[in-house]
Amino acid sequence: MANTDKPDGFTPAYHMYGGVIRPAKMRIASSEAAASIFSGDVVNLSSGYVIQGTATGTPIGVFYGVYYTATDGTPTFSKVWTGGTATLGGDDAEALVYNDPGVVYEAQFTAGTPAVSFIGSKYTLSTTAGS
Repeated sequence: MANTDKPDGFTPAYHMYGGVIRPAKMRIASSEAAASIFSGDVVNLSSGYVIQGTATGTPIGVFYGVYYTATDGTPTFSKVWTGGTATLGGDDAEALVYNDPGVVYEAQFTAGTPAVSFIGSKYTLSTTAGS
């Protein structure tokens, strides 16, 4: 039976050294107009701020979620940073990013049947609109 084609990004599976898996706090600029970032997306840094990963950027981790104060003063946690979201007073949002190199992830492989020869290979990440 074939697997369902339902990619869900990168999901932390376990820590190689038995450590605790927890995200680091990083920044997203208020009103960042670039692409939306979804939980499980690979992210890059641009001028010190988290952005959705790009094929030409250097991955720094995997996005988990974001804390910010909405413009109406509501403290908000979301697993999605919608591009262009404004925060109260234009303050930076607090991105939670898994950036520990000891974390092993699960991800759906959609390029055919994986073979043993694929182990250790590098692949280009492709991002699409999330939901």
